[in-house]
Amino acid sequence: MRHGVFPSSRLGQVWRGRARDTCDADRVFGLTPDETFAYRELIAVPSASAAELAVRLRLSAAETRALLTTLERRGLASHDSQDLARFVAAPPAAALGALLVEQRNEIKRAELQIDALQEVYQAASARRGISGLIDVVQGQRQVAERFRLLQMGAESEVLAFVKAPATAVSAAENTAAEQAALARGVRYRVVAERAALEEQGGIQAALATIPEGERVRLVGTVPLKLIIVDRRAAFLPILATPGPDGAGALVVHESALLDALLALFEAEWMRATPIRTPAHGEDAPGARAATPLDETDAELLELLLAGYTDDAVAKQLGISLRTVQRRIAGLMALAGVQTRMQLGWHAATQGWLDPAPN
Repeated sequence: MRHGVFPSSRLGQVWRGRARDTCDADRVFGLTPDETFAYRELIAVPSASAAELAVRLRLSAAETRALLTTLERRGLASHDSQDLARFVAAPPAAALGALLVEQRNEIKRAELQIDALQEVYQAASARRGISGLIDVVQGQRQVAERFRLLQMGAESEVLAFVKAPATAVSAAENTAAEQAALARGVRYRVVAERAALEEQGGIQAALATIPEGERVRLVGTVPLKLIIVDRRAAFLPILATPGPDGAGALVVHESALLDALLALFEAEWMRATPIRTPAHGEDAPGARAATPLDETDAELLELLLAGYTDDAVAKQLGISLRTVQRRIAGLMALAGVQTRMQLGWHAATQGWLDPAPN
């Protein structure tokens, strides 16, 4: 679920049901929520007087005239040539297109400034020597903010170890940054330890909250908490448990140390067990090759391969222990094997839990 702050104005409250459609336009075109809603209403009619539009907007005539004056100044509305007391909306493609070009130019100027600042930073880092390869971040608020900014700046890929317990950054606080990055096309690969998902109310409940498009694999434990952004910066805590002075973290820039962290992640990723999530990738439900397993059998087998006991599997799936054991016996009979180890080998070699080929 995407997060945002709905406008507090009376007009914004009236149009709460349409907030999702307009909040992006507010940000992109630099319009206030009231201006956006007023323009939407004006383009829906051939023309309107201030009084007529006030009725549609449920605002006073004075408030509506103020909005129309602003829209006219920004080139989004004009007086009707046939009746100067009435207003017509400017064509969106032309009016908003001009605003979009202006925004793109501002973004380009900002990118050039960032490039110039980055050159200065890199030159200073080279003079600092080894100390320039690692940033130390102190304080819970500062750690949470740097963590968020790293994800917001991701362009292609984020790699992560998820380890219990959450400290400076909770799962809820992290969700918005993940979703924004995924919406930009950033790929997420996550290796989570079982305890980290279990503390969120059970593995099935935790997986249901994972943003669409994120690939997750499960292991018994991961060695540390970690995220790596675009293979150019890693973020990890100084201590597994914050001390009396609060949280602390390290940001590791491109170096042999970052290469070692990347190698550690890839090794853990290879040994971890794929878990189905709402993603459209290799671990996605409904994206598997044709197998003799139904949905419950597939989830049960995944949890067994991830190291869960029969009792834990029963709790995660919300079924009885006897049902779990009966289904396991059925899977062993289907595979023609005598032991659970043989069942795991058979499932792996027969591709029972593999994704469908693209």
